[in-house]
Amino acid sequence: MTDYKKASLRILAGSIFFALLPSSAYPQSPEEIYAALAKLPPQERQQRLIAGAKREGVVVVYDTSARQELREFETALRTKYPFLKVEAVTASRGKLLERVLTESRVGRHLADIIGIGSTEDAVLIQNGILARYSSPEFQYLHSGLAGRDGYWVATRLRTYHIAYNTKIVRKEQAPKRWEDLLDPRWKGKLGMADDAYFWFGALENFWGKEKAHDFFRRLAEQQLLIRKGHSLLAELLAGGEFPVVVGMYGHRVALVKKRGAPVEMVNPDPVVGIVGTVGVAKRAPHPHAAALTVDFTISEEGQKLNVEQMRGASRKGVPHPYLERIEALRIQYDTPDLYPPGRYEQIAQDYRRIFIERR
Repeated sequence: MTDYKKASLRILAGSIFFALLPSSAYPQSPEEIYAALAKLPPQERQQRLIAGAKREGVVVVYDTSARQELREFETALRTKYPFLKVEAVTASRGKLLERVLTESRVGRHLADIIGIGSTEDAVLIQNGILARYSSPEFQYLHSGLAGRDGYWVATRLRTYHIAYNTKIVRKEQAPKRWEDLLDPRWKGKLGMADDAYFWFGALENFWGKEKAHDFFRRLAEQQLLIRKGHSLLAELLAGGEFPVVVGMYGHRVALVKKRGAPVEMVNPDPVVGIVGTVGVAKRAPHPHAAALTVDFTISEEGQKLNVEQMRGASRKGVPHPYLERIEALRIQYDTPDLYPPGRYEQIAQDYRRIFIERR
């Protein structure tokens, strides 16, 4: 018998062997594991999850957070689960998305948890890279901050505001609504980031495209002072280079204010919220550790760490680091469910056409 025939017979025998195995003998996918866990009473579910995570011993996290923030997260996670090692891969949003897509194409399934952002999560969902996972912690989150199908959950929040320099603008003079920025008195005096795409898209969602684009075109006629990055904008606002900033990250205002800078922020209606999301990889090599880590991230303990890092919590009852009575605000969040294929690219193109290219 030739080697080829022997190899063929071995493959055939193996196929017959696996075909005769009961379905329970096959390795379970993360989604199958999570479906089985969901049927258990809470205490037994947690015991099974911890036992599985102990066997796996590690969770691989792909995330865009700063390395120091990830080190603080690992310390908090290992304080609660000392058996669990965190292996983190960090990069910019674009580079991390490309890495995940490339690894998926070549069949390298290394990540357990992927945390990039709303638009990137939408791409991952469309490419079948994220798993459905509905944590029991979802019930404690603010409305709309977990995916309808369990593909993503918001773990941290940031918000866009109108900010002003209190030495130049009195409180009663400060613009209170987005539309107030169109007042002729602000012409040539408004700072703005060169890439506030999420703010742009969220107002499109809230107002509708026609009304939003009319507002954007009129705002562009105000001779905006476009600068690169919110950190720079906050410093320039504090230094008095311009009196008002459009669509300013709230935590940046809070940080320079904490240093004693003469800045304040306004909460227009709606406040625009940008969410930091995570999802479990569909082919996660450590599915129990992945689920345990997601649960911890949105637990009260994990969410308090966000507050320490000047990021808003997605969980109810956890105080916001810089906004009082957040529950009284109307917040328009950008979430992966709002980004069908091509929408982010269209938003970026429209933003640049209206605000950047016409200058």
